[in-house]
Amino acid sequence: MKNTGTTVVKAITVKDMMPESLDYVSSQIVTSHTATLVTNSTNNDFAYNNLTLKPGETFTIKVIGKVKENANQTDTTNCAVVASHNVGPACVSFKLLPKPSLDKMQRINDTGSYVDSSLRVKKSDTINYKIVFKNLGNATAHNVVLVDKLPRCIAYVEGTAQIDLPAGYTFRKTVEGNADVLTYSNFDMKP
Repeated sequence: MKNTGTTVVKAITVKDMMPESLDYVSSQIVTSHTATLVTNSTNNDFAYNNLTLKPGETFTIKVIGKVKENANQTDTTNCAVVASHNVGPACVSFKLLPKPSLDKMQRINDTGSYVDSSLRVKKSDTINYKIVFKNLGNATAHNVVLVDKLPRCIAYVEGTAQIDLPAGYTFRKTVEGNADVLTYSNFDMKP
């Protein structure tokens, strides 16, 4: 917030009601101003009271919010209301998005560490794959489908998949052009 006028503005209140998809965690004044912080966990809002701004001064706060577990919104708008001389609300729009991260590692004959590089294998070796899927975003990824197409020279050994997925997922093995395809679907991944 910046005072673009020519007079000192006193007794300013900056109030921010967090969007429905976020919980207020903390806030701090970034510029060299003093104001009284008042939080309201019931309404999920906060305010800075008794702020004074000289002409040309800018007041900046850093706000940290946590995405709620049941947040279904992807487009979110956050508005702060400034109470003073004819000042209206200031709004910022942003998106809550999942950000998938996938890492596939392997090892031979269930020994040694998993590696993400190429392996030298021979006929009859057993190759163990480890797939790590994470949601590094700020929103839940819904109806995730994870498909692992094995190389043609590798056959999936029935019943060997050790899966750590949320309840309700679906596992299916199919064959596509002489290659086993493993599909995990119908699950959500929280951030």
